[in-house]
Amino acid sequence: MISLKDIRNELDALSANVAGHSTLSRLLIGYAVWQMFDKLRSSDGPFDRAGFMAFIRDAAVWSDLTRGADGSPVMAADSMQDTAAVEAYTGSLYSQCWVPYSDDGFMHTVSMLEGRLRNNGIGPELFEGYKCIDMGCGGGRFSIAMHLLGAKHVTGIDIGIEAINDAKRRREAHGISPDKVHFENQSLLSLPETWANQFDRVLSSGVLHHTVNPELALQEAYRILKPGGIAFIYVYGAGGLHWEMVDWVRALVHDCPEQFARQTLRLLDAPVGKVFHIMDHWFVPNYETLTATEFEARCKATGFTVEQRLFRGLYLYESSERLYQYPEDADLMGEGDLRYLLGKKS
Repeated sequence: MISLKDIRNELDALSANVAGHSTLSRLLIGYAVWQMFDKLRSSDGPFDRAGFMAFIRDAAVWSDLTRGADGSPVMAADSMQDTAAVEAYTGSLYSQCWVPYSDDGFMHTVSMLEGRLRNNGIGPELFEGYKCIDMGCGGGRFSIAMHLLGAKHVTGIDIGIEAINDAKRRREAHGISPDKVHFENQSLLSLPETWANQFDRVLSSGVLHHTVNPELALQEAYRILKPGGIAFIYVYGAGGLHWEMVDWVRALVHDCPEQFARQTLRLLDAPVGKVFHIMDHWFVPNYETLTATEFEARCKATGFTVEQRLFRGLYLYESSERLYQYPEDADLMGEGDLRYLLGKKS
């Protein structure tokens, strides 16, 4: 068992590590470690000694990043030029967002797909008995969700190899056979030629707008969808204070390395969902916003038919749900979330 002496030694090592830092850095580290200690000693059950030790070590990692101790600065998003670098960075960024989720937290995100569909009058029959693909699956939440909603087979693809490994781990933890849910590392922009017209259902939730070529990604979704099939696509809607705030913060932190920001949020004990939301909006290299008219025109130009727009979300922090419940907030929310069911003619 971890002893008081072990913890004391870890704290002494952290003190030595930060001794040459600015007053602000030392104050932040002191506050963060104290807050974690207070949180753990106020929790039911034995004090989480291993968790506290891990947090102290996280604080030391942050301290090294502030000083650049290893001499190898992490690349900031605004310094990347080519597609390969953007895809690698984006894949890594989102992989690190998914891995920290607890199993309960992860399964809560799995349930969000069914909740959003039901709020829009759509039941599990959308996926039941069909061959499905999740384009940009991350840690596999919606791939597993489609399986639980009765899909015959699900393929989940993502550019981040760490995310794919995490998705496989989640699948195994829930006893789901790889024959039912399959994950592989793929770019949305260059899917296998043999996948043309192979999937009854194509899902891509919050991913296309982060690629270097959202139009091509949409074309790939259309190409792999079977005639008569349905695609569920979510992209960012344009306008409103939300995106002005995103752009304001991005300009403010444009040269901040992503890993430093992530470690700082960990130091502050930010909830894993909040960290995801911040990394998603502040540090992803690319994001595109469209009006509903622009997106529908793009879908039709690609060959899709627009079957239904899903006007409702699940929680008030989603722009579409806030617009639904509080239409007076339209100037702040802009177009809301653009979630659509799209068809491909037989």
